[in-house]
Amino acid sequence: MYQDISQLIHDICSLAKKSKDLKLKEKVFDLTNLVIDLRNENEDIREKLKLLEGSLKKVEENTEFAKKMKIDPKGDKFWLEGETVPYCLKCWDSEHKKIHMTLWEDMGIWSCPEHY
Repeated sequence: MYQDISQLIHDICSLAKKSKDLKLKEKVFDLTNLVIDLRNENEDIREKLKLLEGSLKKVEENTEFAKKMKIDPKGDKFWLEGETVPYCLKCWDSEHKKIHMTLWEDMGIWSCPEHY
């Protein structure tokens, strides 16, 4: 589409250059600037859309992950089916970090390496 518009603007500019009509030349100049502005705005919108799509994908992934969580009754950790090491619930709740906890075997407690 840009090729068609660019070619059309180029053709109009070529014709306007041959014309002695100053008003026509001004309008063609205005049109050219408008097309450039629209192209830049379109690029900005595409970038924002790409960022939003990435954010949406992350939200969807986190939602699917959260559906698989089995929260421990103590409320400090959660388990995923089939895994033997729990995750820190505090890290998940605050920043959606998936941090495995460490078992202190001598005390029989799980702790998060992020919160010593």
